[in-house]
Amino acid sequence: MIMKNTNISPLFLPLATLILLCWANNHSSQASRNLATIKAIYNLTVFPNNVPFIAQGFSAIPAELFNANATGRVTLLGNFSGFKESAEFFFGLAPVPQAPFYAAFASANAVEPDFGKHLTYLKEIAFWKFGQDGAVLAYDAWIPNLAL
Repeated sequence: MIMKNTNISPLFLPLATLILLCWANNHSSQASRNLATIKAIYNLTVFPNNVPFIAQGFSAIPAELFNANATGRVTLLGNFSGFKESAEFFFGLAPVPQAPFYAAFASANAVEPDFGKHLTYLKEIAFWKFGQDGAVLAYDAWIPNLAL
């Protein structure tokens, strides 16, 4: 169908463009904020950043990362109705070196083609829902290294 008489206001296109730009800018700032939250969470899961949690417990987690009523599921473990119940699965699983520490310098010709498989990584895959303030409201996480 071809419209012969279009009465589009001269303000329509600039207004529509402005609305789209504002939406894109707001969407971009939310995405950046949410990414910063996820990076902060993951950075606190590895040594030495997880040591305060191991020493002090739940109080060491920055309040702005998770809503106090955050709910979620950690696959293989179950559903959690409050974040406090599942905090240890986010911040307490990564290995922490224990004394005594030994160091030595040696020379060797490594011929192991899969050398990287001997390193320790805590893999965590998660889906997140964020509140208006950027704190996590809900999560669905899978931590395959639990090997339960």
